[in-house]
Amino acid sequence: MRKTTENHIRFLLLNNYTKEEICQILRVQPEIIDEYLKRKEEEKNTPKEPNIVKIPDFNVEEICFISDIHYGSLYDRPDIMETIYEECEKRGVRYIFCAGDLTNGNYPIEEDYKNLNRISGAQNTIEYVANVHPYSKNIKMYTIAGNHDITFPRNQGIDVCKEISKVREDIVYLGHESAQVYLGRLNIVLNHGYYNTSANLESRLRRYYKRTKTEPKPDILALGHIHVPFYHHINDTHILQVASTMDLLPHHQVKGEAERSCWFVKVIYDNFGSIFDIIPEKLIIEDDLVLKRKR
Repeated sequence: MRKTTENHIRFLLLNNYTKEEICQILRVQPEIIDEYLKRKEEEKNTPKEPNIVKIPDFNVEEICFISDIHYGSLYDRPDIMETIYEECEKRGVRYIFCAGDLTNGNYPIEEDYKNLNRISGAQNTIEYVANVHPYSKNIKMYTIAGNHDITFPRNQGIDVCKEISKVREDIVYLGHESAQVYLGRLNIVLNHGYYNTSANLESRLRRYYKRTKTEPKPDILALGHIHVPFYHHINDTHILQVASTMDLLPHHQVKGEAERSCWFVKVIYDNFGSIFDIIPEKLIIEDDLVLKRKR
């Protein structure tokens, strides 16, 4: 199937056209639509091989995990990111990992969504993130793209996360959806986690652990997307469901869900340089930017 035909099908489906209407507009057979839908469903349920990044000079003992910053939303909180960076400086943290949705995305056909944005368009988003995201000469942030981020390349042909990383050298882009990072001997997998959003958090984390194709399994698996924190330990893997740094969206406020928090993870090595223990600590960020620590 030609790429242009796929793009047209995707666009019409997003605009709620029926299969019959799409066939008439594009002059294609129904089997073409069925083939497209089947392939997308298979892609959704098939784990992707993560991009692999190696940082051989890793010699620090604590790292930070964040997710779902959603820069560009009316609910984004750059001041919370400033607080997290300040805490990183106090702890000597040099690496922050973001599990996706650095930006709020581009959904041109959804009016309700557009009304919740403080900015729109790829270039405005790139400039906004470059200007408001905290900077420290001692810290690098590594990020994957989440489902909101990838709406820019889909709708405007611009990978904003990649472009942001060109403007801000302290932000390293690891690609879409999933990435594997080696910090010395520490094996980390980031996955945005926008499939299998089970209401049961432990079940969700178990599913993603099974879906992770890396061998051996990672020491740390970090997921984002659902704005709710959770911790689970399977075999030798510490699984972090990472919350968000943005304010609660209206539907979260109604349901009483979500939380603004991040994870700090202490890595303890033995005398031979092997990993002896991994200790996660959750920091909850209150309205007055008070940090509450929970293990």
